[in-house]
Amino acid sequence: MEDVHRMTNKYASAYWGVAGILILLLGMIRATQPSAPQPLRTGPVMVNGYPEYHVNGKPFFPYIAAFFYHRLPADLWEPALLKLKEIGFNTLDLYIIWNWHQPSEDRLDLDGHTNPRRDLKRLLALADALGLKVILRPGPYIFNEWRNGGYPDWLMRKPGFHISPSAIIEGWFPIPSSIQYFDSESAARLWLENETHWTYTAKWFADVWKIAGPFSASRGGPILAVQIDDDLAIGYYNHNGSTFWRYIHQYQQLLARAGVDVPLFINAAFMRDTAGANNPPEGDPLWIIGQWYLRTGTPRLEEGDVASLQYAVEVLKTQPLFPPWMIEFNTNQYAGPQDTHATIIAPPRDLLLAARVLYQNGLRGMTIYPAQDTLYPAGWEFPPANYHYTWESALDVALRERRERLWALKRDGAFIEGMGSLLADTHEQADIGLIYTLTAYPQERMRRKEMAEFARRLVTLQQLAYHARIATEYIDLMHEPADHLSRYRLAFLPVAPFRKVTSHSTSGERLEMTERAQHKLIHYVRSGGTLVVLPELPQGRALNVLFPLSPLGLSPVEERVADVILPRGWRVRAMGARTRFHSRSIKNVRPIAFEADGKTILGYEHRFGRGKVIVLGFDFFSWVPHAPVPTLGRWSPSVELTPEEQRRALRVLDWLLSEAHVRRSVVPLVTSSDPLDVYLYATLLVSNEADQRYGFIAVTNWKRGGRRADVRVTDPRTREQLVLPNVYVPGRDSVLLPVRVPLNRLVERNGLRGNFAADEELIYATAEVTSARFANRFLTLELYAPGPAEIALRTNDPPLGNVESDGEILLTTYDRSTRLTRIEVPAGQAPDYRRTVRIPFPFQPVLNLKANRAVLPGDVLHVQVELNNPWERPLSGRLMIKTPDPWPAVSTREVRIPGRTPLPGMRFSHRSFEFQVPVPSDALPGSEWELRACLQGEATWCSEPLQLRVVEPIQWSLEPRADFPLRDDVRLPTRPPLWAVTLPGQIAFDLRLKNPLHRTIEVNVQPEGKALWFELDRERLHLAPGQETSISLIVWPRPRPGASRTATGLYPFTIRMEMSHQTIELPVFLVGIRRGEALIYWFDFDRDGSDDLTLENEHLRAIIMP
Repeated sequence: MEDVHRMTNKYASAYWGVAGILILLLGMIRATQPSAPQPLRTGPVMVNGYPEYHVNGKPFFPYIAAFFYHRLPADLWEPALLKLKEIGFNTLDLYIIWNWHQPSEDRLDLDGHTNPRRDLKRLLALADALGLKVILRPGPYIFNEWRNGGYPDWLMRKPGFHISPSAIIEGWFPIPSSIQYFDSESAARLWLENETHWTYTAKWFADVWKIAGPFSASRGGPILAVQIDDDLAIGYYNHNGSTFWRYIHQYQQLLARAGVDVPLFINAAFMRDTAGANNPPEGDPLWIIGQWYLRTGTPRLEEGDVASLQYAVEVLKTQPLFPPWMIEFNTNQYAGPQDTHATIIAPPRDLLLAARVLYQNGLRGMTIYPAQDTLYPAGWEFPPANYHYTWESALDVALRERRERLWALKRDGAFIEGMGSLLADTHEQADIGLIYTLTAYPQERMRRKEMAEFARRLVTLQQLAYHARIATEYIDLMHEPADHLSRYRLAFLPVAPFRKVTSHSTSGERLEMTERAQHKLIHYVRSGGTLVVLPELPQGRALNVLFPLSPLGLSPVEERVADVILPRGWRVRAMGARTRFHSRSIKNVRPIAFEADGKTILGYEHRFGRGKVIVLGFDFFSWVPHAPVPTLGRWSPSVELTPEEQRRALRVLDWLLSEAHVRRSVVPLVTSSDPLDVYLYATLLVSNEADQRYGFIAVTNWKRGGRRADVRVTDPRTREQLVLPNVYVPGRDSVLLPVRVPLNRLVERNGLRGNFAADEELIYATAEVTSARFANRFLTLELYAPGPAEIALRTNDPPLGNVESDGEILLTTYDRSTRLTRIEVPAGQAPDYRRTVRIPFPFQPVLNLKANRAVLPGDVLHVQVELNNPWERPLSGRLMIKTPDPWPAVSTREVRIPGRTPLPGMRFSHRSFEFQVPVPSDALPGSEWELRACLQGEATWCSEPLQLRVVEPIQWSLEPRADFPLRDDVRLPTRPPLWAVTLPGQIAFDLRLKNPLHRTIEVNVQPEGKALWFELDRERLHLAPGQETSISLIVWPRPRPGASRTATGLYPFTIRMEMSHQTIELPVFLVGIRRGEALIYWFDFDRDGSDDLTLENEHLRAIIMP
C-alpha cells in the first residue's frame, strides 16, 4: 500500500495528520509483557492512487444512520442505537442544532440540564460505548426541515441578519441560507458582510467542540468527520467562485481555532466542480460528500434512474483526495405540512436497488436519511413540515419495525458488516472514460444553456454505454493527475455546440478549453490512449495538433436523421446537424465515417504519438431514453429509432472498443430481442491494492421477474476470462459476488486473519457472501442464496469431511491437479434466502470458549478456554482473549500443550485456562458483543466467537400498556406509564419479571404511594436462571386524610424492585376522575422534555402542546 498521497497545500497536515488510535495489550494473568503500541491511521489515505477511508489502519465502509436525536425521546436513544446497530449500521450522522441547544443567549445546554434531549455529551458517550462511529454536523445552518434553519431567533434579531420579525416567528431561514441553493456567490457575500454571524458562530463551534473534542478520532474516539454548514454548492448551475471559497475558508479557520482536527466536508449535491474542492483557490482541501433522493413526485425507481445514480456517484469519484460518500440518501419523501403520512413512498426494494447501483458504481460510504421516523418537539417545526417528521422509514418513532423496508436495510447492513472492509478497498473497473467536460472550460464564462447541453451529451452517452454493457467513469481533466489517465485505454470527449462569447472576452471568440485541460488531452493521446471526440471539435489552440482536418461546415439542419457509413460497411443513424471535414491527404490520418454518398467525410482517425484520436462529427446517441438527473431537468430524446437502428448505434461502441483493444470487464452471457434490455446490469469492482487483486461482481436485476445467466468477467488477478455459471438474481434485487478473494482476507475479523496459505482463495461464489469466519478448522460462509449457487475454492487440501449447510450435506468435488473445490449450494428459504455453509479442513488446534453469555455492566466475566492439540508434537504459543473494540484488552499468556499420545481413539491432548474479562461499566444493556480465544504460535488459530449480551439485573414489563396515539398506526408508550381510572374504582396490573442471569436472584417488590391502596399477590420472589413470572397488583385511590370521598386528581406511585446490589424504581401515574368532573394537569405525553397541558374527563382527553 502506498503512503498517503502528498498534497502541496500547506494545510494538508490538518487532514492527513489525524493521530492514530493505539491498540494496547495489557498484562493481567502471568502475562508476557505487551509489545510497544503501534499508531494506526484513522482518516483518508491513498492506495495506488485511489482514496479510501481507514479506521484503525483498516479500510472502512461507513453505513450511516441519520439519527435525529432532537426529535426522539431521550429514553429511547439507547434502544434506538441498539436497534440501528442490530440492523448493521456502524456510524451515526448527527445534526447539532444551534437553536435547540441554545434557545436563549444566556442558556446553552449541551449536557441535558434543561432538557434530556439536549444531552449531546451523553449521546456521544453512548455511540462510543456501542462502537458506533459519528459524523458531526454542527451547522451553523441546518436545513433538516427545522425551525429557522437551526439559527437561534435571538441571534437573528441582531444587526446584520436583515430578516423580519414575522419571518423569524414563522420559522423561516436567514436570507443567505435561502438563496444559496441557486446563487452561492451572493449568499457567501451576504454572510461575509455579517460580522455578528461570525462572532457568534466562532463561539458556537468552540462550545460544541468542548463537548465533542474528547470524542474525536484523533483521540481514539468515534468522530470521523465534521460538516461545514449545510446544503452548500447545491446544483449543477450554481457557480462557486472566489467569494464562496473565501466564505468556506472562514469556516475552516473558525473550526481550526475551536480545535477540530478531523476532515471537514460540505454536503454538496451535484456540485459542478466537485473535484476542485480538493484544491480550492483559498483555504484547505475540502471533502465533498453528496446526496441523492428519488425524483420529487416519483412513486417508483425506474431503470432510467440509473443515469441519475451514476451521475451522482461519478462526480464524487472525480475527487482525487477523498473517497466518494453520500451523507443523505432515500427513495421516500417526508410528509408535507398537511399530512400525517408520507405521500411519496417507493416500494421497499427500491431502497436496496438504488443503494446497490451506487455501490456498483464506486460509492464507498452511505447514509440512510433517516432510518427511523421521529417527532418534532412542539413548536420546532419548519413551515412546510408538520409535527410528524415521517418518511415511513424502517422504524417508526416507537421503534416498531416496518418489515419490508427493514429487509432492505438489513441486507446491506449484513453485507457491510461482514464484507465492508473488502468493499471499501475496491473501485469500479471502468471500460472507458468519459471526459467530464464542464470543468474543462473557464467556469465564469459558462452559461446555463451551455452547461445543460454539456451535461445532456455526457449523460446520454453514459446511458448509451449502460445499454451496451460498458462500464464508464468520469475523467476530470482539471484535477485528475495526468498519470491516472492511463487507467483508460479509451476515453470519450462529448463536445457541446460552439457559441460566441459576448462577455469576459473579445466578441467573436469561441469558448476554449483551459490550457491545462488541453495539455492533459494531448498527453493522454501521446502516451497511448485512444480519444474519441464527438459530435464536434473542442476549441483550444494547443489542440490543433490532435485535429489536422478542419471542419468544412455543418449539414443542413432540416436533415434531422441520416445514415452514416462506418468501417466494415456498418450504417448508423445520426441525429441533428453533422460536421463535415475537408478531404485532404495527411500523414497518419484516414477517413473512417462518411455521408450516405460515401464521399463526404464525417469522421477520421489521427494517429498521434503512441495513441490516436477518432473524430466523429455526428450524434448517434441522443435517442437514448433516461430519467432526469436532479438539478439538470428532463430531456426528451430528439428522435425515436427502430430496434434495428438502436442495435446499430450500440454496435458503434463495439467498433470503438475494438479499435482501442478494450474488452468489457463483465458481461452476462445472454441476449435479448430488445436492444435496450441489459438483462442483468453488471459491473466489476476491483481491489485497490496491487498485491491482492480480488473483486466483486455487482449484478442488478431491474425487472420484476427473476433472471439467470452465466456471467463472464475479466479476472482481476490474471486479466483472463472467468465465467461464473448460472447466476440467479430475483426480480428487483441486486447481489455482490466475490471473485478471487484470498481466504485470509475473506475471514479477517478484528485484526485476525485465518491460517491459510497466501494462494488459497475463494475463486468465486454465485451467491452473495455476507460474512466469513475460520475457527476450529471450519471455514463458515454466510450466504444470501435466492437460487441454487456454486462456491469455487482453491485450497492446498480438499475438505476433510462433509461440507454441510443447515444440516444438509452438500455435493462437493475436488480436483487435485488444479486444487479446485466446487460446492453446490441449494437456494435458501424465502424471504431471507439465508444459507450457512461449513467447510471442514485438516485437523488443527481447536479452541473452545466457555462463559456465561449474559453479563452485567461492570461485571468481571470468568472465561474458560479449552485448548486441544491434535498433533503428536507439542503445541506452544501466546494465548489471548480477543475483546471487542470498546472493551479493555485482556492479558495474554504463554502456553505449552504436550503432543497427543499416539493411541487409537486419542485425537487430542488438551488443557484448560481461565481468564478474567472486565465488562465496561458503561456497556449498554441490550448490546451484543463477541469474544474469541486465539493462539498465536507457528500460525494463528482462533475459536468460534462467543456471543455475549449485556443485560439488566432483571427484565420487567407492566401490563396493560399505556400508549399515546400519534396517528392511526403509531403509538408512543407514555413515560412514566399513565392510566385513567373512573372514581371510585381500581385498576389491575400484571408485573412480569424475568431473570436474564445465570444465577438465582431474589427480588423484593414493594409499591409505594400516597392516598392509594395496594393489593399484591406476592412480595418476595426467588427467580432461577432464565425463569419468568408475573405478579398481580391492584391499585385504587382512597380518600385523602380528612376527606369523605376519593377526589379527582393525579395519583403518582412507585413500584420498587429491590435486589441484592441494585434497586429499580418504576414511577407510575394514575389519573382518577369522578363522573361529571374534569381535571387539568401537566404531563409530557410526547416525551419532548416539555410538559403538555391536559384537560380530561371520563370521556375525553384534550392535550395542548406548547
